[in-house]
Amino acid sequence: MHTGNSLARNIWLVAAVLWTVLIAVLSLVNFDAIPVPIKSGRVDKIVHVIFHFVFTLLWSRYLTSRTFAWRVFTSSAGYGILLELAQEFFTVNRHADIMDVLANLGGAAAGMLIYFFLFGKRKSTA
Repeated sequence: MHTGNSLARNIWLVAAVLWTVLIAVLSLVNFDAIPVPIKSGRVDKIVHVIFHFVFTLLWSRYLTSRTFAWRVFTSSAGYGILLELAQEFFTVNRHADIMDVLANLGGAAAGMLIYFFLFGKRKSTA
């Protein structure tokens, strides 16, 4: 039994689930009380990139497979789109934004690149 590996996997899972929930909460909460500079367009897009960058890294690391990493990328994209739709249809003061979706995709793509660079190298069969 590999208790060290299963503990590490459980830690990645907990981190990934908590991050996923955090994204949903922060995407659907009313931020009207936040000062204007924090809500600026650039900062908002950077936040979207970071959300999906970390989402992609955490879930890819938990699933530890190149195939699953690509599924994580598409899941990140789908999750981002779902949250944008939820903002549009289920909140009063938040609205869907295609630029947010593109920022989400950029973050997920960056996460995939870093994941493959750090963890996706194939072992030599020499």
